[in-house]
Amino acid sequence: MKKTALLMSTLCLLAGMASSVPLTLENAGFETGTTGAWVQDGSGPSGWVNEGGRNWILLTGGTEGSQYVFLDSLVQAPTTNGSRLAQYTDHTIQSGLTYNLTVDAKSSPSTGADVLLLGVVAYNGSSTNLVFEQEWSNGAGTFPKDDEWHDYTLSYTNSGSNVGDKLAVYAGFMRGGTTGYGHLDNIQLEAIPEPATLGLVAVFGAGVMFVRRKLKI
Repeated sequence: MKKTALLMSTLCLLAGMASSVPLTLENAGFETGTTGAWVQDGSGPSGWVNEGGRNWILLTGGTEGSQYVFLDSLVQAPTTNGSRLAQYTDHTIQSGLTYNLTVDAKSSPSTGADVLLLGVVAYNGSSTNLVFEQEWSNGAGTFPKDDEWHDYTLSYTNSGSNVGDKLAVYAGFMRGGTTGYGHLDNIQLEAIPEPATLGLVAVFGAGVMFVRRKLKI
């Protein structure tokens, strides 16, 4: 009985590992750094690259921990010359994995950004390649300027491209006017194996149970 319970616990653990694998992002909740002072030298928060070179400030509050980042934005989209914070991870891109990039974000009614952008980038040395980008906009009603926190998730399944490259992610804003600000917190990244991998876990479990029954006969 104890062996059967241990076996089932092991199978449950394997299934859980196969269903979702968190990928560590440094300073994901912007808890590292001093609040209350605008940074205007083009650098980013600890662990993050300020690819738009825009001003930012750490503020008290947010949805996770005690701090979040308040980021200026440009008229241009982050893919050209706008406001985005990026992190270049050590994770190697694999075929068949679904990558979920989740962020808490908000925008203010008067001076807030109009669009939130999340992206996945493959990089190899000095070479970078935008793999997938998704946007949420105030105009479409998906990024309301209501000064309330909302969570957003980009979901991308790799079908075999850029395998072997490293993975980078970013979050950024743009606005249709001359200025605009956005709030970011609790940026999370996870990898989920394709359904076939989950099926292998189930088959493995069924096979082990069948062998155990045969041995008892």
